Amino acid sequence: MIENIAARQLGVQLSEPHLSYELLRMYNPRTHKGLLKPLNNPSLFQRVQDVMDASGLFFQNARDDLGFAGSGKIVRILQPEWSQDILSQPLMELIGELKTEREKQEENAAVKDELADMAARMEEAQASLKVLMDMTEEGHVYWAERSGPDGRNMSVCSAPVEVGDILRERLFSAGRSAILTSATLGTGDADMSYFAGRVGAESVRSFRLEARSITGSRCG
Repeated sequence: MIENIAARQLGVQLSEPHLSYELLRMYNPRTHKGLLKPLNNPSLFQRVQDVMDASGLFFQNARDDLGFAGSGKIVRILQPEWSQDILSQPLMELIGELKTEREKQEENAAVKDELADMAARMEEAQASLKVLMDMTEEGHVYWAERSGPDGRNMSVCSAPVEVGDILRERLFSAGRSAILTSATLGTGDADMSYFAGRVGAESVRSFRLEARSITGSRCG
């Protein structure tokens, strides 16, 4: 379980509903509300709309190109450029517009920070898209999954096959403190060496505590 969670956190994901949430948070074309509304910048509103349109078409094309069959919810991606990338350009244009607007807000630090944050979120989406389209992460597995009513919500994901080397470098060998606890870390080995090897924690001190019930008797 810990390995699965770590793999998810160390991987890359581009989620249709999450991207939609971030865009609607900026500006909702239907309600004409959002964080960008007070700026009264029609060009910026249009850039948000362009990304929304491109996102909807991109994920719809991806569903078709990846060949989701019937009620299937997960499809492995085996080759780069598994669908046409029609999303990167609108994202780039939105990022540029956000940065341009930020430069105009010389005396409003709060608005500048908000615009910088929006641009950073879109840059993260753009970077994730590139990694997923090009499949540049070695030792990763790539897949697409559907969720929600009728499988309408789609995410494209990657995750490392082995997390041990990554966790060893970033967590257990970096002088950071970490405590891993579970009733099922061990597999019968007293020093939990099998689990430690799987997560890159070979050099970490382990401690096995005998479980007892609240009455003080040993748990079976």
